[in-house]
Amino acid sequence: MKLIVATRNAHNLAEIRDLLGEVADQFEILASGDLPNLPEIVEDGTTLQDNAIKKAKETASAIEMQFQKNSFLVLADDSGLEVDALDGAPGVLSARFSQFEGLVAPQAIQEDSFQRPISYHDNNMKLLKLLEGKPEDSRTARFRCVVAIVLPNADIRLTEGTCDGSIAYSERGTQGFGYDPIFIPRGYEKTLAELGESIKNRISHRARALDNAREILRNIET
Repeated sequence: MKLIVATRNAHNLAEIRDLLGEVADQFEILASGDLPNLPEIVEDGTTLQDNAIKKAKETASAIEMQFQKNSFLVLADDSGLEVDALDGAPGVLSARFSQFEGLVAPQAIQEDSFQRPISYHDNNMKLLKLLEGKPEDSRTARFRCVVAIVLPNADIRLTEGTCDGSIAYSERGTQGFGYDPIFIPRGYEKTLAELGESIKNRISHRARALDNAREILRNIET
């Protein structure tokens, strides 16, 4: 059976494959970007759950004509960084935070802006600027991840994971991506980008969400 991961991000695909562990061996794992003629899905939901479900459902619908309905399932996730001092921002807008001014996006965002490349560094710099002068006890934050799985019978299962921590004062480390260089997990003094992949894959929000997803996938008859 094929497991289609609804992403075109190579970092996300590699991380998800690793986090699924031995369960990944049950499936032929493909990214949605590996399949022809799949539309780019606009992540315009107001919550992480909205986006995860939309990506999973629209990807499943788009590939039904390529595969038999009972020969694949789809896994999609959406993640965001929630900073308490910024009222939970950037949240669902984490991936394109530097694309607009302030904490929230304008009401009308051009559709092509969802596909426009965003620099991880630019996102980090905007966030650090907004927190400039904030003391350590006012820099609390968490990563949140929601995973949606469309089963062969079209049922949808959801799992969620969080990783609490705080925002550093500058980018540190080279082993991560996204906000990893500025996020210090609770109980550690280093950022995720300094801690490296082996520790991140034990404690991250995506790791915790995929722990539950593994149990769902393990019980799928392939």
